[in-house]
Amino acid sequence: MRKRRMLGHSLDRCSADWLNELPSRPVCFETHDQLCSNAAYMFHARKQLVDYNCYPDDKNTDYVLLKNATVAWTKYWHDSLKKTGKSLLLCQIFGKHRLNRLEKEIVTALLLEQLGLLDFRSINCQTMIEILALSLDKTITVLRSVSEESRLLRSGLISYSDPDEDLKERELIIDPYLVDTIVFDRKKETRGLPVHCEEDLEQYICRFTLIARKKMCEFQSCFLRGHGDLKDMYKRSRAMDRFHCSLLQTLQVNRQWRLSKIQRHMNSSCEWLIFLILLGKERGYIEADDELFTGHGLAAAVADDLTGYHQNLKQFQTNGFLVKNEYIQPCGGPDPLIMDNPEDLKEVEFELTDSSLAKLELLKKTKKRKYSHFSVRKAVHKLDQVVLTPEVRKSLEMVFAQIKRKNQLLVDWGLGKVMPYGRGVTLLFSGPPGTGKTATAEAIAGELNTSLLVADYSRIQNCLVGQTEKNIVRVFQEARVQESVLLWDEADAMFFDRNQASRSWEVRDVNVLLQEIERFEGICILTTNRSVHLDKALERRMSLKLTFPMPDKNIRLQIWRKLLPKNLPLAKECSLERLSSHELSGGEIKNVVLNAARLALSRNNDKIHMVEFTEVITLEKSGKLRHQQRRTAGFCSGVSHKKIQENN
Repeated sequence: MRKRRMLGHSLDRCSADWLNELPSRPVCFETHDQLCSNAAYMFHARKQLVDYNCYPDDKNTDYVLLKNATVAWTKYWHDSLKKTGKSLLLCQIFGKHRLNRLEKEIVTALLLEQLGLLDFRSINCQTMIEILALSLDKTITVLRSVSEESRLLRSGLISYSDPDEDLKERELIIDPYLVDTIVFDRKKETRGLPVHCEEDLEQYICRFTLIARKKMCEFQSCFLRGHGDLKDMYKRSRAMDRFHCSLLQTLQVNRQWRLSKIQRHMNSSCEWLIFLILLGKERGYIEADDELFTGHGLAAAVADDLTGYHQNLKQFQTNGFLVKNEYIQPCGGPDPLIMDNPEDLKEVEFELTDSSLAKLELLKKTKKRKYSHFSVRKAVHKLDQVVLTPEVRKSLEMVFAQIKRKNQLLVDWGLGKVMPYGRGVTLLFSGPPGTGKTATAEAIAGELNTSLLVADYSRIQNCLVGQTEKNIVRVFQEARVQESVLLWDEADAMFFDRNQASRSWEVRDVNVLLQEIERFEGICILTTNRSVHLDKALERRMSLKLTFPMPDKNIRLQIWRKLLPKNLPLAKECSLERLSSHELSGGEIKNVVLNAARLALSRNNDKIHMVEFTEVITLEKSGKLRHQQRRTAGFCSGVSHKKIQENN
């Protein structure tokens, strides 16, 4: 009797809409609000049965009333869904995926939970069984309907936030698009993107590229670092899927578009998505050196699990569809040493080929990449402007012979077959500061009509694990792309003997440097101001080691003549013989010429007299001028502050 009074009290308390106003016949739901509110009544009635643990007792009037209300609301809701047909988008989605009665209830329950219409903060499989309040023989059916092989999971309508838990404990999450469908009361699913011409696709590809980057970050957090939230990754995945579907629908209608023609040749959605991400790179939506555009980033962005990730990495091998058919390529062109090694592929940066850009009628971006760890400058000097010793000049003639007659050396003479790698030219320039090492490197670039790429180790080095190695790889990749002469100034900061390394990351940095030098087929120049113990493996990779000594009097005389322009007003007493007798390096002579001219101007002289040269040479030798330069930047050009400190 007490139990009946408790039940009667409950029915009185919650007997407003869902109990006193039982539906009589099904209707066509006009809005998603109506569909959801009636579903809430149905689940509320079922919850009452579970909360009060009602036992079948036909003599219990309250129980019979509650049971009849539950049956009535369930029948009414499903019959109304049938009558609604396809007038609501949610009903269209139910029909598209051919969901049965139970699957429709599961999806709707998860929607109500997201909308705050059910008293649950989250729903796992066990909670779903309680919400549905089905008989015991239906429990296994419910679990089967939310398992990995179920229609709901395969369609992407629902997913798990914790797939490693036991099935009954797994939290269920709903496709965010379905929640938006209810909130915005969409009547039908839009087919394709709202565009009128192919150029209008640009804003959507931009948005897609940004979503892909977020998806990559979520994948790394969830599967590689183990502390991410699968809910967020699922949202990014569904957003990418919806964009992909809408874009395909748009391209199917506009088959004459250039992008549509390329899409029809793709074998899989994975290939197509990778192509679109790299198209976003070409359009400049994200910085070109972003991790998204590496093999690892691309594979992660289009993967849903680790198995898919490792499968996606195979797309970047030489026999992968995109690489084999010249849709994409590593930056700087294919490298046969790495193109089939999955671990190396993770670090390689990719881009669209010229062939792909031609098909899209796009030109290579003229926007300069915003790399911060190197600088590229146009070479303005030639070798005839640099004074070199006969030994150095003779060695450089061999370098030019290899570069300019590369095909004859490697193909006609057959050396390329027996030397598949290590075919570049690696030079070591050593000697005191100001002896012409950097000027010679620039002159080599000028002689080959290319640019000089100067690597800045102070910016390449990064405290984040693995980032320094990535920066090193990007330097070599960019040197290939630009076809630049690569200069590592003050190379002793990086190319030291690994046996002298005190930290593990220092060894890794040198390993990557050696590996990249082995693969680099251009000219790589290392300069150092002092005698250093290079790694033995690096010693073997050196094509030539050139020493730049302090110039003798004859060399100094040539330097003075080259650095004194014909129209420079010199007094008659100025003697090049006397000037060249002073033991100065080429860099110091450059400073003396410039500062003697400045001194003459400060005295309002029409000519530069020997006294100005003498005063400046005295200051240069004594170091007073260099000390003043450190205090007042910009007085003397040609020697960096760091080199000045080394001179002192």
